[in-house]
Amino acid sequence: MWTLARREHKFRWLAVVLLVVCFAVPAPAASAAEPLVDAAWVIAQVGDENVRFLDIRAGGVEDFKAGHIPGAVFSDYFSAGWRVTGADGTPGMLPPVADLEKLVGGLGISNANHVVIVARGLSAVEMASAARVFWTFKVLGHDAVSILDGGMTSYRALSAALQQGTASAILTEFKAYFRPALIASTEDVLSARQNGDVLLDLRPQLQFSGLSGPRFMSRKGTIPGAQNLPLTNLTQEGAFKTPAALFAEADLAAAGPVTCFCNTGHMAALGWFVAHELLGNSAARLYDGSLAAWSQDPERDIVKGVGLD
Repeated sequence: MWTLARREHKFRWLAVVLLVVCFAVPAPAASAAEPLVDAAWVIAQVGDENVRFLDIRAGGVEDFKAGHIPGAVFSDYFSAGWRVTGADGTPGMLPPVADLEKLVGGLGISNANHVVIVARGLSAVEMASAARVFWTFKVLGHDAVSILDGGMTSYRALSAALQQGTASAILTEFKAYFRPALIASTEDVLSARQNGDVLLDLRPQLQFSGLSGPRFMSRKGTIPGAQNLPLTNLTQEGAFKTPAALFAEADLAAAGPVTCFCNTGHMAALGWFVAHELLGNSAARLYDGSLAAWSQDPERDIVKGVGLD
């Protein structure tokens, strides 16, 4: 009887363990980080095994070879696989999660690492690249991610140490914890219009008004009811301006639902970063397909001449 009781106790204990294993909600290992860090902070972290500097400079691998933050890895924002053409032909879309897991792990980045994204930092457009990669990490459930304010330009300004050449990253495992709530679909934009939520166009004013636009888009203009906050207003030579003042100048509320868009979700990422990360607006989303997706259906309205009065 005593042996049988011990066995029953053992089986109950195993059952509890199995329940915990099967129903526990997994979570990323690394804790949240400040969304924006400066060059002095970066210098102090060089050599930290838990920090991964991800260099995505527009100058490409040759600029990286000429001089980069010691220990950094390079990934080409335009060709490495951070963005792909969607099944419907929409350019610049978020890739499948499994592909992104492979991409990130191939850079030697694990869930335990704090990732610091380094753009060149000469313009708002370049900083938008960093914001787009930052958003991608957030969509993948990785909160230990930051952007170097002012990019590599700010790092060089402090005459900090540079490393030359390239080094192969040690392949590691990265597991995504997908967050679809950060992504706005075309259907979400239609709902936002019906609800009167803010649709924020981050393109330059000439594109917003329809006087210019990329060649691949035959229809110029913006989504009806959208407001314009040109991304060039958000930074000064790659360094972020005070976000609350920017939104106040544009007569935009810092809270409440806001959907950021542009042509393909690149420029919009900068606006999303300011709203969601610097202003703490958890209701901010990025319209991944942006106008490239919106304009595919001729029945969806696009207006021209907005803001020309």
